[in-house]
Amino acid sequence: MTKLNTTKIEETITTLIEKIDDIKIKRQPNIDAYLSLERYFGSITKAMQISKQYTEEGFIADYITMQEDITILSAIHVSTAEMVGYLQGISSRAEDTRKIIKSGYAIKIKEERDLTIKEGNSVKMTESDVDNASRIMSQDAYMAARDAEIISRMMSSAWYAIGDFIKVLNSNLNRSLKELDGDKTRFKT
Repeated sequence: MTKLNTTKIEETITTLIEKIDDIKIKRQPNIDAYLSLERYFGSITKAMQISKQYTEEGFIADYITMQEDITILSAIHVSTAEMVGYLQGISSRAEDTRKIIKSGYAIKIKEERDLTIKEGNSVKMTESDVDNASRIMSQDAYMAARDAEIISRMMSSAWYAIGDFIKVLNSNLNRSLKELDGDKTRFKT
């Protein structure tokens, strides 16, 4: 007569997640890949260089320089708008992907738990265990979402700052031209 093994095995979250395959996702470019896009980031760098010269001690811009800077900054502002929108969309997509991946792992863990229980074994696991394990298992998606958010915020902030600086320069140029016209009128009499 054969003796049946009736010993139950107690599984834990750790033993369950070892049985789960990785969820494959379409990877977004990492932060280094975004920062190497010279076409866009080079333009932003150029805009920042133009604006920084106005903070240098002793720098005085003449009318021609201010007009040239307004033209260059305006062109950069328009040409980078597309990229700013794209990065905002990528950031949103990366966050959605992160949520989907985390949920996918949580479901896989619960499926593995249910299978283990059906096999007659017990499982020691809480909802908090499932949440924490699914977060750790989806860490690549978390990092991708974080990187996309950083880049999106950096570029959006730069884009808005360039637009604001264009307004300031334009205002200063107009005021200076009015003052010049006033000086010409005073000297004519």
